[in-house]
Amino acid sequence: RFVPLKGFDLTILSFAKFIKSLPKQVQNNAKLTIVGKGPEEAYLRSLIKKQGIIDKVEIINWMERKDLMNLMKESSLFLFPAHEGAGMVVAEAFSFALPVICLDNCGPGEFITPECGIAVREQKYDETVDRLAQSLLKLYNDPKKHYAMRGAARRHFLDTFHWDIRGEWLNEIYENIT
Repeated sequence: RFVPLKGFDLTILSFAKFIKSLPKQVQNNAKLTIVGKGPEEAYLRSLIKKQGIIDKVEIINWMERKDLMNLMKESSLFLFPAHEGAGMVVAEAFSFALPVICLDNCGPGEFITPECGIAVREQKYDETVDRLAQSLLKLYNDPKKHYAMRGAARRHFLDTFHWDIRGEWLNEIYENIT
């Protein structure tokens, strides 16, 4: 949902800063796809226009789950600078071997390890945007690191979030309840 809690403004601004830091001849190699809708949509579209990245950003209001899963399979990474304390979508991104860039907060930030993603500490607004953009650039400029993070993301999902592992964890909790 396009609401302030989800941090789509940070997503757009950091992506714009990242794109503008690339040489012109490779700027078309990167694209931001946002799936969602909500009350902030007009604002987010105006932010995209103001940043001059209309041709680099696609907003899809809704899609079938299987199509969303295919989109994630085709993606390179998952940028999720939400301010919320939840975020199982991060585990879902890991399941598709996507490194995650998020805010270092309770929730998504706690799911990240340095091997499978980058958790950016929230600072002043502009500094947070800069750090998110630098994280994107870091992975773009280091394909070996990006590739290693993809493998680590998938392993992290299998070792931590896969239902078989979660089921064992829940079973242990239930067994210890007195």
